[in-house]
Amino acid sequence: MCRQIDGIAPTFSKKPAIRQEEDGKRLLFECRIQADPKPSVSWSHNGAAVTESSRHRLTVDKDGHSYFAALEIKNVTVEDAGKYKVTAKNELGESNATISLNFDSDEAPASADSIKPTFTERPVIRQSEDGVKVSFECRLVGDPKPTITW
Repeated sequence: MCRQIDGIAPTFSKKPAIRQEEDGKRLLFECRIQADPKPSVSWSHNGAAVTESSRHRLTVDKDGHSYFAALEIKNVTVEDAGKYKVTAKNELGESNATISLNFDSDEAPASADSIKPTFTERPVIRQSEDGVKVSFECRLVGDPKPTITW
């Protein structure tokens, strides 16, 4: 015996969009999903599941047969860049959408454990004893490893 289930399989009526707050320190990925019954909503970042934590908040708010889903990221760092996928699923079906977060190098927030490039010794010019070679030397720290251009 076949039983018919009335309702709506999840579909995205508004694909994920990114909203910045607090000068980019807080990001919100937001989308709207049509579904009935209520879908379970999950997020992943570069293929790894995103779970509720002190930095990540996942919400789903109902509005009729529409749901507003959001992923909030606090204290954003360069490690948060990459591909995000949101999946909405109920007994009638499943739908997913992706969005990428990219940073221009001059706007990327520093990683919590990164060190900005800093010279620890002033540049020095050295000449070999035979006068054939000249070298420019300097010392600096930085994490990730800085790119050096002369």
